[in-house]
Amino acid sequence: MKDKSTTTPRVAANFKTQRNYTPVIKKDTKLYHVLSELSQGKSLNMLEAVKKLSDYSLHTTISSIEYLGIHVQRKFEIVSSPYGNKTTRAKRYWLDELNQHKARKIVEAAL
Repeated sequence: MKDKSTTTPRVAANFKTQRNYTPVIKKDTKLYHVLSELSQGKSLNMLEAVKKLSDYSLHTTISSIEYLGIHVQRKFEIVSSPYGNKTTRAKRYWLDELNQHKARKIVEAAL
């Protein structure tokens, strides 16, 4: 078992200490497309992400976005189930103004 005191810190921990550092992501990736949508002031839930972006694990993509140093707002909502006339709970994700600005900088710097 590794000693926790000697493990390398995650990169996200360094974002706060590096003032002008902008993380670089690749274009035409799931992460890029979700971040692009959110940076434009749009919000997404899991069903919309599947339909619009073919993202079947939005919660994992959101986690990756937060790893880049962007705080994603979220709340549960009731949505119509695609399987009949039932409803289900889904989280809606969006960015506040400050984090939209951070996200736009990352999207614009994408390779």
